[in-house]
Amino acid sequence: HSPSPESPEAKALGHFANGETNGWTTQGLVRNILGEVVEQDGHLQLAAGALSNEHHEGNFAAVRSPTFLLDKDSIVVRARGKQATVRLIIDNFQLIQNPIYGELELHLDNEEYADLLFPVGPWLGHKAYLEVHTGQYDRHHLHITEKSSFALQWAQDFDQERPKLPSVEEATAHPAEALDRWENGKATGGDIVLLNQLLEKQPISHKVREIARESGASGQVVDSLLFQGVVEGDAVFSPIFLRGSHMSLADTAESHRFLSAVGSGDMSIPQVGSGRLAFAEALVHPENPLTARVMVNRIWHHLFGRGLVETVDNFGLQGKAPTHPALLDHLAIRFMESGWSIKDLIRYILLSETFQRSTKASADPNDVDPLNLYLRHYPIRRLEAESIRDGILATSGSLELTMFGPSIPIHLDEFLRGRGRPPASGPLDGKGRRSIYQAIPRNFLPPMMLTFDMPAPFSTFGRRNISNVPAQSLTLMNSPFVLQESERWAAGLLSREASFDDRVSIVYHTAFGREANSAERNEAKQFFSNQADVYGEKGLSAIDDGRIWRDYLHTIFMMKEFIFLI
Repeated sequence: HSPSPESPEAKALGHFANGETNGWTTQGLVRNILGEVVEQDGHLQLAAGALSNEHHEGNFAAVRSPTFLLDKDSIVVRARGKQATVRLIIDNFQLIQNPIYGELELHLDNEEYADLLFPVGPWLGHKAYLEVHTGQYDRHHLHITEKSSFALQWAQDFDQERPKLPSVEEATAHPAEALDRWENGKATGGDIVLLNQLLEKQPISHKVREIARESGASGQVVDSLLFQGVVEGDAVFSPIFLRGSHMSLADTAESHRFLSAVGSGDMSIPQVGSGRLAFAEALVHPENPLTARVMVNRIWHHLFGRGLVETVDNFGLQGKAPTHPALLDHLAIRFMESGWSIKDLIRYILLSETFQRSTKASADPNDVDPLNLYLRHYPIRRLEAESIRDGILATSGSLELTMFGPSIPIHLDEFLRGRGRPPASGPLDGKGRRSIYQAIPRNFLPPMMLTFDMPAPFSTFGRRNISNVPAQSLTLMNSPFVLQESERWAAGLLSREASFDDRVSIVYHTAFGREANSAERNEAKQFFSNQADVYGEKGLSAIDDGRIWRDYLHTIFMMKEFIFLI
């Protein structure tokens, strides 16, 4: 005896014999093929119910079950397909690695329907959903061929004996009524069984062919725009972890709602679907004061080196109080009223008198604000690691401003060795691309960037560490990258017809955005005189010596003014 779909031993997770989707969601061109005309070995037949993208091969399509609790030892899925995949997603996480998790992702490459088995005993009590989609994965890359297709009849979980899910109930309708319903796209699973029986015994094939030719009888077509991203899920309600422990759950599951400690007004969350969209709308609701304040504070932090709330990741009781609460409120309200435009807010702050103040501090020993919390002067700030590298490239004339494209492999020197080392090294200058386009392998981080406090890419950092240590000066002195860019800058400078004084002026305008003063010009002349002795050069020939210019420009890169906003 096989257990029925409603028995304690087994239950149907999805059964599509009657043209229903049973709560499964679809993406792409997916239809229920109940009643579709198929011909095999010259024999005409109407397809039993199944979710399928057949006749739309080569496009991405997927069907996903509602989320369910794993309370049976096994799951069986009946499906067929070409270059398609059936996988079980547990706790919203794709477990794909062999040998432990290999059985949770199975490939479809079969002409006839077959039963695919998922043993799920180790994950009893966890939440999961089934997914069938075109294409097959090579690690995390999905490859879809022109033949990629699938058809899914049913899915069921069970304990002990594998069930055999019945297709449909026997039909009692009159053949003419069944044929009429099929012609009008309203056939039931029982109608299809009856018509297929008649196709084997009675000469109605010509009528079926005629109807199929005229109407192209097919099931429901669900169309959607395709993009790589997150798809909507079903509603899942979870209990509270008492005192934060996943081993101690509340007795009842909680409904979807916004954080009760934040905001007021109408920010209700619907109890259907995942609730992601409603949650996003609540985050930016005018009655929610937190989101805009946090964003405004982070922008202020990046412009001044310190936020109005210094603990940019913590606005709670353990964080610091704002130095200018009224200003924080003003900027947050303006930010929302301007359409949440970051560019508009940055422009507004940069045009303020506060941002344009000098960095010269007060010499008064009785200054009531020695930490400059109230911004009597603009705080002196060191540039971030990425800005220092990009500034060196821009100053030397090597910066490539092309946007987008693949990441540039990291340059691997002799010290970056160990397990997982990338197979090939990128160029020393990263092809001149901005730092945002440089690949960052987590186990092989660029030494120069780490020296200037680039955070390790293992978690988020709202506020970076800021240090001023000898290793930074030594890096600028000895880095092959800095030496190479000094040489390139010198070559570009010498390619221009200009006097020595004019070249010094060009250097200061390029590096610091200002004119060199008389003391700096004298220092440049003295430097050239000293280096001429080192290289054995005399007179005017020293002025055009690329080696001396390289050394001089190298000292410009090592000046504090180059890496600090002064």
